[in-house]
Amino acid sequence: MSEIYNNNYYLVVSGPTWNDAESNAINLGGHLVSINSQSENDFIVEKFKDNSGLTVVRNDGLPNYHFTYIGLYDDANGNFFWTDGSTVNWTNWAPTNPYDNGTGQGSWASQITGIELDNYWAPSYAGKWINGGANNHSGIAEIPLSYFSISDLTITEGNSGNITVSRTGGTNSAQNITLISTNQLKLLHHPLLVCQSFLLYDPQVHHFL
Repeated sequence: MSEIYNNNYYLVVSGPTWNDAESNAINLGGHLVSINSQSENDFIVEKFKDNSGLTVVRNDGLPNYHFTYIGLYDDANGNFFWTDGSTVNWTNWAPTNPYDNGTGQGSWASQITGIELDNYWAPSYAGKWINGGANNHSGIAEIPLSYFSISDLTITEGNSGNITVSRTGGTNSAQNITLISTNQLKLLHHPLLVCQSFLLYDPQVHHFL
C-alpha cells in the first residue's frame, strides 16, 4: 500500500527496529516520514490506520494500538530532529509525551518516536506521537517525487543551441544537451520526447536527434 501527498510518496517499510526502518527508507530514496502539519498527520492516519501490516495483535486476539515509526528523534538534552534534516516546527504529542515534560515520566535519553495510528483502549492517543517505544514495529517512509522539465529552444537550419533537462525533487540535477539542425530538419519550439537516456526524439520526422 502506498500513497501520494504534496509531491511525496508514502509507503510502509519494515523494521523491526527504528534504525532498520530508517535504513530501509533511505534505500528507497527517502527517510522515515517527517510530519509538518495537522493535515499531513490526518492524511497519514486516514490512509494507513487500516493497513494490516501495521496492526499489532494481542494474545487475546484483539487489535492493539498501531504504533508506527516516524522520522523524529531526540538527543540527551531533549532537542528533536527529523531524519530528513527539515526543521521541527510542528508536533502532535500524545498525553504525557514527550518524556520529561514535567510529568516525571522519565529522563531525557536519545529516543525514537512513533505515531499511534489507532488506539482502541485510549482514544485520546489515536493519531498522536509517542516518544520512545519498543522494537518489532514498521515505519512509514516519505520519498520525494521527481519531475523533469525541458527549457525552450529556437534554432534555424545549420545552427545549434542548448537545452537544459532539469530534475527537481529527490536529488536535484540538470543536464545540458546540444541540438544541431541540418538542412533536412528545422526545429521551432518543437515538441520533444525525453527518454531516460536523454535521447531526443522528433515525433514529426521519426528520427532521433
